[in-house]
Amino acid sequence: ILLIILVLTSLFFVSIYYFNPKFQREDWRGAVLFLDNNQMENSIILFENNHIEFPFIFYKKDLSNSFAGLKNIEAKKLNDVNDIERLSQNKNNIYIFEYLVEITDPKRLLEEKVKLLGFKKSNVYNFNGVGLLLLYQR
Repeated sequence: ILLIILVLTSLFFVSIYYFNPKFQREDWRGAVLFLDNNQMENSIILFENNHIEFPFIFYKKDLSNSFAGLKNIEAKKLNDVNDIERLSQNKNNIYIFEYLVEITDPKRLLEEKVKLLGFKKSNVYNFNGVGLLLLYQR
């Protein structure tokens, strides 16, 4: 009887672990699929990092409008933000991945720069393990 209780308890908790999305891996595939289906033509994708994340590169085949948002990790002053003004010319939408933002840009300088350029946050999307994807529009 004790063995049956132990096995049933183990099966119960293992099933919670396997089927609860909270415990699953980072959903980069879902984030890229979302962007492929919903991304507007005149938009760019920025990362709160000094490079584009490798899982994103794996799933996203066309990286022509995807850029690293920061020059340095950790961004400490507004000069550490890449030339967003040039990248956002003729663009009405900016998607920002907040992946690891507390480490790479704790002062949120990239968002501050985007706001200074006249963009306003219009929507927030959440992907498991990846974090928030912010949409800024003019």
